[in-house]
Amino acid sequence: YYFEQGLIIALQLEKTNPHSEQLKRDLSVSYNNLGDIAQQLGNLQQAKDYFDQSLAIRLQLEKTNPHSEQLKRDLSVSYNNLGDIAQQLGNLQQAKDYFEQSLAIRLQLEKINPHSEQLKRDLSVSYEKLGDVSQQLGNLQQAKDYFKQSLAIRLQLKKTNFHSEQLKRDLSVSYDRLGGISQQLGNLQQAKDYFEQSLAIAQQLEKINPNSEQLKRDLAVSLSKLGKSNELEGNMALALKHYQDAKKLVNTLYNANSLSQQLKDDVAEMDKEIVRLQDLINKQVT
Repeated sequence: YYFEQGLIIALQLEKTNPHSEQLKRDLSVSYNNLGDIAQQLGNLQQAKDYFDQSLAIRLQLEKTNPHSEQLKRDLSVSYNNLGDIAQQLGNLQQAKDYFEQSLAIRLQLEKINPHSEQLKRDLSVSYEKLGDVSQQLGNLQQAKDYFKQSLAIRLQLKKTNFHSEQLKRDLSVSYDRLGGISQQLGNLQQAKDYFEQSLAIAQQLEKINPNSEQLKRDLAVSLSKLGKSNELEGNMALALKHYQDAKKLVNTLYNANSLSQQLKDDVAEMDKEIVRLQDLINKQVT
């Protein structure tokens, strides 16, 4: 409601001052905010329409301000948002095209501001998104290369931001992505090493923030993936232990939020995996 009111006000102001570039930028931000809300609510086509309107204004502004770094960053965000929506709608090649446009702008900005940590993080996110969509398109080696580029930037940022929890979580995600792609490529030991690195960071973060539901969920996912990795290597006992540890975390989350269908499904999935592994272990014993 508040964002819709904001859009109405921005449109009225822009109508009375049609040459004001600041008001045009404000209008693009209003459309962008409404796109974010529509996306969160699952209204993907509506979100796309809002993001398209935001992008159109920003492209118009760029014609008269080709050197504005703020505007370039706005444009990179617009392309990212449209890439996310295209990916969610299953338009993977279109998503990749948008992410590549966003990356091109961010590389340009990073060249102008080589010491900006925000721009470096933006770049790492762009490479990660391109890795995700390349993986979905079946371009596994290309995806791995993108994930490695994202990880390299994050490791570089870690040197000057050793205590940043956001960066630690970014690193955990990078190792997780590389674990998944290595597993798909059949590099099981390498996948396991990456998953172990991801898990170590997730454990560290959960210890710092024991009340964070997101970090508990991250940790449960890491344990599950390492469980699957150990299973593929034939280490069933350790795989079972990882799944059981993940289940404890998911149970804790479900007990705190028993109305969540997602958590209910997660508990059921964990139970199924544990029973399946116990059956495999029993067959091995007999």
